[in-house]
Amino acid sequence: FTVIEFNPHVGNPAEETVGTYKSFIAEISPKNRVFKLPVDQPHYQQVQFLHGKFPIYGGSSRRESHMLFFHHTKSIDLYHIPLARIDGGMIMSSQPQVENLVKRFVWAQFDRLNKRLYYVYFESEDENVQEGLIFSAIQFCEASPRVVTMKMVCPFSICAPSSTRLQYDRKPLSKFVSESNVNMQVVSSHDGSFFLCYQHPVNENSRPIQDSATEDGCGENEPQLQSFLEYSVFMLHHGSILRCKVPNVVPENLVDKARLLFTMLNDCVAVILPGHIFHLLDCDAEHPPCHHLFLSGPVSEELPTCDQQLSAFTCFDDKSKLVNREGLQLFEPTLCKLFKLNIKNNYWTDCFFSTHCDTTRLALLHFCILHIQDPDIILQIFSHLACDPANPECVDILKEYLIDSTYFQMKFQVEASVYKLLPFSNNEPFRGYLQTNRKGEQIARISYTPWKTNSIFPQTFKDEKRKELEFWISLRQNVSFTSSVERFSLKRISKLEGRPPANASPTADSGLSSIFQRFRKFPTVESQIQGNPEFSKEYKPEYLELIECDQATILKEERRSMKVLESLTRYLHHYLPSEVPKMRIQKIAMEYITCQKKQSSKLLELFWLGLNYSEDTHPYDRSLNTRGTSRERALLMLFERYYMAVNEIHFPIPTGFHTFFVFMGFRCLEQRLFIQYVSNKVFSLEEEFMYRLLNDIGKDEKYSHLISRLISNFDQPKALQLLKKWESPGVSRILCQRYVSNLLTEDAQFQSDSRDFLTQSQRFDEFQRTVSSLKSSGSERSELETVPFRPLLNVIAALKVTVAQSKKTQIWKGNRQE
Repeated sequence: FTVIEFNPHVGNPAEETVGTYKSFIAEISPKNRVFKLPVDQPHYQQVQFLHGKFPIYGGSSRRESHMLFFHHTKSIDLYHIPLARIDGGMIMSSQPQVENLVKRFVWAQFDRLNKRLYYVYFESEDENVQEGLIFSAIQFCEASPRVVTMKMVCPFSICAPSSTRLQYDRKPLSKFVSESNVNMQVVSSHDGSFFLCYQHPVNENSRPIQDSATEDGCGENEPQLQSFLEYSVFMLHHGSILRCKVPNVVPENLVDKARLLFTMLNDCVAVILPGHIFHLLDCDAEHPPCHHLFLSGPVSEELPTCDQQLSAFTCFDDKSKLVNREGLQLFEPTLCKLFKLNIKNNYWTDCFFSTHCDTTRLALLHFCILHIQDPDIILQIFSHLACDPANPECVDILKEYLIDSTYFQMKFQVEASVYKLLPFSNNEPFRGYLQTNRKGEQIARISYTPWKTNSIFPQTFKDEKRKELEFWISLRQNVSFTSSVERFSLKRISKLEGRPPANASPTADSGLSSIFQRFRKFPTVESQIQGNPEFSKEYKPEYLELIECDQATILKEERRSMKVLESLTRYLHHYLPSEVPKMRIQKIAMEYITCQKKQSSKLLELFWLGLNYSEDTHPYDRSLNTRGTSRERALLMLFERYYMAVNEIHFPIPTGFHTFFVFMGFRCLEQRLFIQYVSNKVFSLEEEFMYRLLNDIGKDEKYSHLISRLISNFDQPKALQLLKKWESPGVSRILCQRYVSNLLTEDAQFQSDSRDFLTQSQRFDEFQRTVSSLKSSGSERSELETVPFRPLLNVIAALKVTVAQSKKTQIWKGNRQE
């Protein structure tokens, strides 16, 4: 243990007393002797035992106890204390042997749980040289020698210890050894994420701000000093430094004394100043930094710090799900205070509902999907979104949900080396960020700086089976992975969509080709898809189960999935190791498509639940001649945003959606707007919808023109089928004309002509004009006279063909006679 003794200042007792640190070793079982280390100086001291079985250093004793002794700015020593049993206890059998580990260090941290020592020291032995700060780490291993696991230039300019009196905080439970103006901490997680967090001194952040000039130009602009907090997080696994400036958040009178706390919170780095700052940085090794939360923090409650409570204080490790706890306790060593942060599940939804920033909402959704993993929170978010479907952020939120949830599901299907290649967010990583409050004042500003990670690990670990080295092995793999791999992007598919295949014929009809035509070079892919029932399995919400769609629509959605499958398969072939079988790569790509289908269906289910629909209130049970309610209009707007989102990121659409979508659009939109949606291919006219339309409103004369326009969008065979189903007085005239026309063209001479007297375009244009001009039986005669009589057109065309052929025959015979 270490104590401090205060003595009056030499020469002036009125000045502040000078503290002298002293360290002791006591035998407590049995209570026997107390030994004092021969170091009495004003430099901070700390002692820490290493718990576990370590190699015996002295060689003369069967038992040893190992203790780290930190003497700030001087050295870090490892004491090997020989032990012997006596009267059922342990005593020191001889003088301890001292092994020097570090000299002239500026900062040190010891991770008691993982037995890791981090320190910053001067590489030069010259005490007058204040440059060349080196950050290094030592891993202590049980039953084997310790390992220097990393060594690099310190990414932060830590103030060198002053030559005069050093300033220390009296922090009995602190695990850091440094001056009071240095707030730096290493935070890590078991998956190989390594963060070096540093709070910049306040005096670095003070800068003059010029006031704007007055209108009359009189007076001088006096500079004003604005102080704000600033911190940086060095992400070794990403090879980058995140720097955040936090103005207009902490009161001016607290800025100088504010000390940030850094900890892991559900795989995120939490930066906390109780009552003022609560930042969550999502930048672990699983994916690049993208979404961050900058909140004012939950209500903090200061707890009394009596000896009994401090002894019962639990140090949470990075595996704990702290978000789900009702209270997170944090110990602030400078003030020697214990804080409890009341983080409950409704805190996240309240932040989502109340925030004015769209990026914060996206970050909250991302955090809830990947880290909190509570389906009730997701349902509350989409219930709130259903109340405001016209929000311009809606499409981005839907895209974020689809990509994030698919990525989360893939984590349970494939190993880490695979899901680290898959898209995890719709936003671009490593982008600067600026957040303001409702007054327009900046409250956070993020920037990134790349950092070279070459030659950080001084040696390869020879004995990689040691449990203590698993973290460093993962960290080294993450560093090499980040520098060599670019993630798969769904946006890349959109860029390549317009490019024709290299082996495609310019005259090929892609609409009639097989969906597997692109994979003829890879027959195994086709066989895998055809033999895999999971890939062809349909995933749809329950309210779409009884709604059908056309076969052409199903093939269109399969082509969409095949496009993603082809791109992802080629990507995995390129980036995965060559020893991975091709069959395995194809299964991974198909599993990703399956997860896409599931999450696309799940999103439609969230719309349904968010609007409190049930089987008894299904809109599809209502007639098409009834106008949509406000709730149905909200569902239509959500469907429209969903349709936009899935088309942008190439997600599959469940079967039956297009039929239900156009059904809702017909009931909720004006006729003119509905026609525009059809013309722009937003609505797909399914046969089931058209039969339902003819059945519900086919006899209503005011819809005759609309129905005729919709039928004219089909090809002639389908249009004739719909006309036969349409019970309208004018339809019989069209059908009679076609019947007479067929009778006139039964002659073999006419049938031999491939054009059938009218070209394909002429026939279809004539048919469209006939159907589109169809009116009710009460139309005026002048309007009916404009409708062409198709049998007469066929007869005239046939006569023209016959005359032309006879003229050619006569001319040919005349030339032969001459």
